[in-house]
Amino acid sequence: MGTLHVGLASDYPPDRPTQQRLSGVDAIVLEADLSNAQRAEAALRTRALYAPGEPGLDTRIDAELKADTQHVLAQVGFPAETAWRMKPWMLGSTLVILQAAQLGYSPAYSTEAYLVSLAGSAGKPIGELEGVEAQLDLLDAPTWPEQVDFLRQTVRSIAGGEAEQELRALVAAWRSSDAAAMRDYLQRVGNSPDPVERAQFDRLVTGRNAAMADRIDRMLQDRRFYLIAVGSLHYFGKDGLVQALRDRGYTVTPVDAVP
Repeated sequence: MGTLHVGLASDYPPDRPTQQRLSGVDAIVLEADLSNAQRAEAALRTRALYAPGEPGLDTRIDAELKADTQHVLAQVGFPAETAWRMKPWMLGSTLVILQAAQLGYSPAYSTEAYLVSLAGSAGKPIGELEGVEAQLDLLDAPTWPEQVDFLRQTVRSIAGGEAEQELRALVAAWRSSDAAAMRDYLQRVGNSPDPVERAQFDRLVTGRNAAMADRIDRMLQDRRFYLIAVGSLHYFGKDGLVQALRDRGYTVTPVDAVP
């Protein structure tokens, strides 16, 4: 199942055929289970934030980026004193979520949030392909210049309106199951002339697919009926999960073709 990490309340519950398919699974497997707030907060404290007493981000970046970031912080209504305790990648990621919230899209209505709620009410176990710690380690791995470049690009895309256009396009593609639009987006970003955007895409999308496919392969050996739910962009393209599973000998059939 392709997920969307933010959404609207009106997106759920899904249509009845989807609900019926979901009711028959033995377990729900996500990229990471964020339902344990204590675990997630502990992982964030050690990976995404500067420790108390350490210099803040505002003392580590150049004056131009600081000013541009302050403008976007005001735009999304996020306090600077909280923002400056974050590492560049964490602040950039937070700004993306905050802008989405301003546009009406919330992580509370993500596909993952719905599936966690479903698992709880139906008594279904939740598995993980990666885990919150592994995902944060991946985000924290880039060098300092790479992290600063990511923050700079994020701030510019929000201020310039490109981030909003991109989000609305991805939401529309997800809602309409528009595979062609997803492929077009992947091709554009994967071939971007911007090395920061291209590196981010390689690390956070295509670079994770092989390991996730291996994990899915190992899980399926016990013959249980799993719902595997990861970000929709991971499925498409020659390096996507669908092709990776086919390369491992699986037959992958679009759900619309399943009776």
